[in-house]
Amino acid sequence: MTSLPSVVPAGDRSPTSPIPAGALALALSALYVLILAYPAHLHVVGVFSDFYVRYAPDADLIARGQFPGNTYNPPGYPLLLVVLSSALTGDHFTSAKWLSLVAAGLSGLLAFQLFRRLFGPWPAVLAVPILLSSGPFNRYTISAMTEVPFLCVCLAALLVVTADRPTGWRFAALAGVVCGVAYLLRYNGAFLLVPGLVAMLWREGTRASRARLAALYLGVFALVAAPWWWLNYVHHGSPFYSTNHEDTARALGLHGGGRPFGSVAGVILADPVRFAWRYTLHALWTLFQSFGASFAVLPVGPLAAAGMVLSVVRDRRRPVLLALSGMASFILLMALTHWETRYFFLLLACYSGFAAFAIFEIARWVGRVRESGLAM
Repeated sequence: MTSLPSVVPAGDRSPTSPIPAGALALALSALYVLILAYPAHLHVVGVFSDFYVRYAPDADLIARGQFPGNTYNPPGYPLLLVVLSSALTGDHFTSAKWLSLVAAGLSGLLAFQLFRRLFGPWPAVLAVPILLSSGPFNRYTISAMTEVPFLCVCLAALLVVTADRPTGWRFAALAGVVCGVAYLLRYNGAFLLVPGLVAMLWREGTRASRARLAALYLGVFALVAAPWWWLNYVHHGSPFYSTNHEDTARALGLHGGGRPFGSVAGVILADPVRFAWRYTLHALWTLFQSFGASFAVLPVGPLAAAGMVLSVVRDRRRPVLLALSGMASFILLMALTHWETRYFFLLLACYSGFAAFAIFEIARWVGRVRESGLAM
């Protein structure tokens, strides 16, 4: 009886497989990009798309040296459109839709690399088609929106911070840069501060050396974000100004008693007890919604939940726990806003890896049961 490839340490390859796992993941991701290239070429912007409401106008403003008008998101994505349009396409929409497609293919590769580190090569390979076959993900792969490029950068950040043997200041600096870039694409990239700090503090070395790495990580993150914080302060009076607090108030059903909120802190301080209660309920609802959401063809949520339990019970390795801390941080941050599947593509990617791990573990258990039955 042929057994399934076992979950082995990162970088190992099943000796029975004629195709390296990395080559297979690359082929799957490249094939995905090729298949969707024609639909991406034909795709036109939707009536209700944010692209021509926020991102394209901001790209035009930035190209003219003016301050962007979108108060919900930072300027990283429009700035990227300016660079791509100036250097390659000459058109923001063309740049945006091809950026989404390329980022989707890279997300498949980054997911493979991340989950190979966590669970070994073959569950990581399985995670790639689980992610790339998702209907909601495919819709935004050919859309001129921020969701897929943001996912790509977040996966790169998680790949950096979950390194098995992080060494020296270069590790902290690289993590700070990538996490800072994610933050400049979408403000919810701030969730990466949690797994990043845990990674800096949870490593070999003295307490002082770990504290220095954590300080360097935060310092580089702040350095990447500092130009935007300064411009935001000059134009709005606060480096952290945004209107996302409006979404928070609506999502939690909170009202200012006739006075408009000015920040998330204002939403919290208006009635801290009520906020805490509403937020707790909404965070739990968001978690259960993520497990039940129609993310993929497979029931990825329940399988991912099983994979999380198995990974914690059987293999409490540092990279696995760092990835889980990132997922928890993401859910806690996103519980401040309403549910839209596109906002939670990071969970889709992470759930794909944990679901793939669960599938391999279940298949191995079934194989052992069958073998023991045949031996009787």
